[in-house]
Amino acid sequence: MGKWVNWEKETKKLYEEMYLELTNLREIAAAMYIKKYLCDVDDELKHAEKEFIKFETLGYDIGTLIGC
Repeated sequence: MGKWVNWEKETKKLYEEMYLELTNLREIAAAMYIKKYLCDVDDELKHAEKEFIKFETLGYDIGTLIGC
């Protein structure tokens, strides 16, 4: 579960760097295209973090998790 969260964090960081570089180059259309991906990854990261917290809180107990 932690790998998923870390993957999303790294992906978000990469997209942020790409967005910044493109805006610095005044490639606004390309930057806006990357921003769509950045927003998607941000939403996915929020979801991953919530799931990670839920799993950690419940101690990865499959019986309890199925009931959630």
